[in-house]
Amino acid sequence: MVSWERVICGVEGVLGKLRVLREGEREGEELWGRTKEHRRVEGARGRAGRLSRGKSVYRESGLS
Repeated sequence: MVSWERVICGVEGVLGKLRVLREGEREGEELWGRTKEHRRVEGARGRAGRLSRGKSVYRESGLS
């Protein structure tokens, strides 16, 4: 069963890649998941998913 985990986008690095910030800590992980509307967010470039810093994202979790 798939569960949803809420994560927050953050910007770091020279390229300004979006990375997951969970509970205020840097996870150092590229953002993969879905937006609030459960649309898939692919990559960390911010274009396809129209992501921005501080935006809430729901990521699939519980599956390996």
